Amino acid sequence: MNQKPSTNAIIAMEDTEVAIISIANVHQLIADDPAFMILARLLDKWTEPVHHGSPELKYKNLMLEHKEWIIRFPQRHLASYLGMAPETFSRMKRKNLFS
Repeated sequence: MNQKPSTNAIIAMEDTEVAIISIANVHQLIADDPAFMILARLLDKWTEPVHHGSPELKYKNLMLEHKEWIIRFPQRHLASYLGMAPETFSRMKRKNLFS
């Protein structure tokens, strides 16, 4: 939405359906119906970093929002998603397991 190159790459780990909408289409939708500005704001928010804070906070937020991901995805992918090294993720997982 901000028309800058993405710093992220997305890889589907499971069967996935993808919808693509161009910036030109978003602008046309907003011109046709200003209510689509809400959609534009949501799309813009999706480009922001997912998690902020310390590794502990990132791990705790993941457990609150998507606890089932621990068994669905490899640890290295979860660590990457949270923006931390796999070793750090492992320490957070172990720390929370025994606390």
